[in-house]
Amino acid sequence: MLGDYKPRFIFGDCYVSRGPTEKIVKREWALNHPFDDKLKIGEDDIWNLSLLQGNPEIIVCKNLWYVYIKNEQSVTNAFHENCIKNYENYLFELRRYVLDEHYEYLYLETTLRCIGEISASYFCAEAYPYDIRVAMKQFNKMVMDYPWCYALKIKYLNQLSLKKKIKLLLIKFGIWIPFYVVKKYMGL
Repeated sequence: MLGDYKPRFIFGDCYVSRGPTEKIVKREWALNHPFDDKLKIGEDDIWNLSLLQGNPEIIVCKNLWYVYIKNEQSVTNAFHENCIKNYENYLFELRRYVLDEHYEYLYLETTLRCIGEISASYFCAEAYPYDIRVAMKQFNKMVMDYPWCYALKIKYLNQLSLKKKIKLLLIKFGIWIPFYVVKKYMGL
């Protein structure tokens, strides 16, 4: 969810993630709040956020109950023609939960993570049908449109880690895609 990659969510070799968590909810609530089946990415984030808006009683257990195994053919890892639209739909829905500047900053971090995933699974994927010049042009056009442009604000630059500052600046200067290709080629 928003901001879950912060050190306070990391416990040794495991972390509290955006992914599956165990919940017990009232049947009535679950029937009135189904997963958004139109979303292909982040539907669990949105469902969890809607659950949290209901002021639930929460118990945190710092045990590893779930191990994520990366599936190269999943919707977030494999090349799909509608990849960008899937991420945009997720960010549109997530935007509804941005209530103040603190959440705007967390939304920026989530947007940067999404850009990294899109770079890997779409613009720099072997199945991408165009060359790097076209990828760069399409990517730079994409980040100028909503919802990407909403999050990519320089005003949060001081709050970002050095790695994320560099990423944001490379995106702003329009050179993220060639940098990502070099980074991928060098195995960094």
